[in-house]
Amino acid sequence: MSDATSLVLLGLLLGVRHATDPDHVGAVTAIATRERTVRGALPIGVLWGVGHALTLVVVGGANAIFGIKVPSRIGLTAELGVAVMLVGLGAWSLVSLVAHRRSHAHAHPHVHADGPVMARIDRLASRYAWWSKARPIAMGVVHGLAGSAAAALLVLTVRTRVLAMTYLFVFGLGTIAGMLLVTSAVALSVSFAAERHGGLHRLLGVAAAVVSVGFGCFLAYDIAI
Repeated sequence: MSDATSLVLLGLLLGVRHATDPDHVGAVTAIATRERTVRGALPIGVLWGVGHALTLVVVGGANAIFGIKVPSRIGLTAELGVAVMLVGLGAWSLVSLVAHRRSHAHAHPHVHADGPVMARIDRLASRYAWWSKARPIAMGVVHGLAGSAAAALLVLTVRTRVLAMTYLFVFGLGTIAGMLLVTSAVALSVSFAAERHGGLHRLLGVAAAVVSVGFGCFLAYDIAI
């Protein structure tokens, strides 16, 4: 097996493995559990992977081709942004679940309008097609910035620029594939719960949101302290 083939396989496997990092899984799960069908949840994982891959290719490519390095302060800020994002996604999901439950607990049409501000903003923004696509892509970009330092260090060990860019591209494809698998597993569980019992679906949503908030707080504490 040639060095180039080994590098491609390594990039693909590491990309798939990278997608299963706890912060990645937590962020996507917090959104995917709000979908009741596999078809509705899968694009979330794919778009997250696309945003993540694009960031790594751009940042890692700038390092491999032009020698531009991302300052450690930016990487640390991005990691803190990931923590804040996890907390925000979890809190947003909890608020939306509470608002949804209240709307079904009362038959009055004005209940939705009297719901929490965040839930109303989410419903308003969800009317636009770009919102559902922009959110997971933005999440992937932020996560990509947080993980770009490690990818850039590995790129420095590659002998040629062509191989370095090939590695980054394949790594990105592996990340997309890995996140697709993760989202599929989450979506199948949620879809099964929704078909069997609506209460179980809400319970999964609450559990995912609580884990997202908890892990985000832990990550922020670890970075700041």
